[in-house]
Amino acid sequence: METQGPNTRAPVVAAFDAATGVREPVEFGIAASDVTGAPLIIAVVHTGDEESSLEQLRADLQRRGLDEVEIRTFKDRTAARGLARALDEVQPALIVLGSSKRSAIGSVFVGTTA
Repeated sequence: METQGPNTRAPVVAAFDAATGVREPVEFGIAASDVTGAPLIIAVVHTGDEESSLEQLRADLQRRGLDEVEIRTFKDRTAARGLARALDEVQPALIVLGSSKRSAIGSVFVGTTA
């Protein structure tokens, strides 16, 4: 487990679902990182073959000049378990998750991962 140094800010962690490619948590994480000055780590739980979506994310971040954003992959059977491991390892100040696909437009439904 990595510990934070005295002059190091705890990071913002944004969850990215590479299977769907949904970017809202990443965009919110970028904004939170900009406002707080904390580093951003994008956590991806690898459950199968999501490489093309990850490559698109990396290319988009590079095109936007966000080279300091770190992408970490956590291999697990479920998103919830993989994200729990990410939180234990990274010890973030803030974690950004997306809402469930079952949410109605204009509302938020907290799914089992959250």
